[in-house]
Amino acid sequence: MTDEKNYQISEISSLHKFRTEIPNIVLDLCLTGNLLKLYIYYKRVAGDSGACWKSQKTLEKETGLSIRTIRELNKSLVIPREELDGLSLIEIEERFKDDGGQTSDYITIVDLWPINMTKYVSKQGGAAKIAG
Repeated sequence: MTDEKNYQISEISSLHKFRTEIPNIVLDLCLTGNLLKLYIYYKRVAGDSGACWKSQKTLEKETGLSIRTIRELNKSLVIPREELDGLSLIEIEERFKDDGGQTSDYITIVDLWPINMTKYVSKQGGAAKIAG
C-alpha cells in the first residue's frame, strides 16, 4: 500500500492579481457611477479564483456604499440585458440555514468575455489576433 498525497497547486508569480480586467461591453452599457463601482468592486475581490467572502459591513466599508444601496444596486446588476444577449452582469443565489434563516448570498460574476470578444472582433472586421 502506498501513501498518496494530494497537492494544491497555485500560481504566485502572476502580476494579474494587481489589476482588474473589465470587458469593454460592460463599459458600453453606460452604467451609473455607483452601479459600475459595485460591479468593478465585485470583479476585483473575486479575482482569478472567482471567490471571495465579505460581510455586508465589510462591503459597506470598502465600497463607501450603504448596505441598502448595495442591495438596490444588486437588483440592477441581476437584470438580464439585451446588450448582453439576455445575460445579467451578476447572478445571486440566496442561501439559507436549515431553520430558514438566511446565511449569505452567493454572487457569481457572469462570464461576459465570449460576448465581448464576438462583439469587438466583428467591429474590427476580422478574426482576433493574439500576440505571441
